[in-house]
Amino acid sequence: MAKFKLGDRVKKVSGSQWHGVVVGTYSTELTPEGYAVESATEKGSVQIYPAKALEMCEGKAWQGITQQDMEKLTHRELSPWIRKLIEDVEALLKERNE
Repeated sequence: MAKFKLGDRVKKVSGSQWHGVVVGTYSTELTPEGYAVESATEKGSVQIYPAKALEMCEGKAWQGITQQDMEKLTHRELSPWIRKLIEDVEALLKERNE
């Protein structure tokens, strides 16, 4: 069962900060469950993370984001260039582990 669904508000668990909305999913050999998260503050900026790096996020991180903004975020499909980025990153990680 998926940890998150499209439109869920999430944040990184540790390390650098990132919070946003789940706009896509991916699955690879190295990352069976991963998510593309569009930033809540930098529109159009997307990062990819494995499920274990994210948790649900509510509260002050979401002040100032309108319902219209949320609808735009939750109705997007993961673009082809993001899919290519995911493939490239996974290939590099696989090479390092071999």
